[in-house]
Amino acid sequence: MAAFPYYAYYGTKIIYTVPQLHDEMEIYISMNHNGNFLVQDTRYPLETGSLVLIHPFEIHYVFSSIKDHTERYDLRFPIKILERLSTLQSNLLNVFKTAPRHIVLSRPDLMKLCGMMEELIAPVGSAFGEDIQKTILLENFLLTLASILRHHHEEKSALQDLPDHTVIDTITYISAHYLESIHLDDIAAHLYVSKSRLCKFFKDHTGISIGDYMTMLRLQKACVLLKENTMMVRDVAAAVGFKSYPHFIRTFTNKIGMSPKKFVRESKK
Repeated sequence: MAAFPYYAYYGTKIIYTVPQLHDEMEIYISMNHNGNFLVQDTRYPLETGSLVLIHPFEIHYVFSSIKDHTERYDLRFPIKILERLSTLQSNLLNVFKTAPRHIVLSRPDLMKLCGMMEELIAPVGSAFGEDIQKTILLENFLLTLASILRHHHEEKSALQDLPDHTVIDTITYISAHYLESIHLDDIAAHLYVSKSRLCKFFKDHTGISIGDYMTMLRLQKACVLLKENTMMVRDVAAAVGFKSYPHFIRTFTNKIGMSPKKFVRESKK
């Protein structure tokens, strides 16, 4: 995060080639018709003006048909900002929590939000008050987006992109058995499909392997437990299905970007 409470950028290349997981709210605005966005178990086809909301600790991943290219604006910020801004009259937190995960912005709304994103991305000056202006810009952006979200319904493109039942059944099985040592043979036998067919269907829909999804699901559960701060890190590792504590530490640090202990410290701030 920067000195002010958000991280915003404009990009044209896919930086992350693995599923992501973090404790912040994220807003993704697509500027072209390329790629798909996976959030948890749902895939959203991206088009110009697609806006995707990612809540804290949700597994998400962008996969593109054109290698390494997807034009977008992206904003990440702590959900505490929405809590602080919310009032009885204007509950921003509830708007973001209940809004559809994927909408397609009208051209005027897209241009308005892109203009505000450019202001958020611009470097903060050294003059008195410019840092405060950045925070005000963020608040205005969130208020503007909340007004847009309140008048949107789930886009047909998102609803129509339904996965093959094999993918849904696979995710359901993993969610029910992630504490165990799950093997592809187990899932394939349970679903009465071949391993090759199972792997292809899952990868085609989600852009990631079954093993990667399973790992991210376990880390997602670990993040929630660590944030609650009621268990030792070693106990959390066992509670989410990691059989090896050192493997949990390595995997968590590699995927989340910090050690579990540092994650706990950061969560307390």
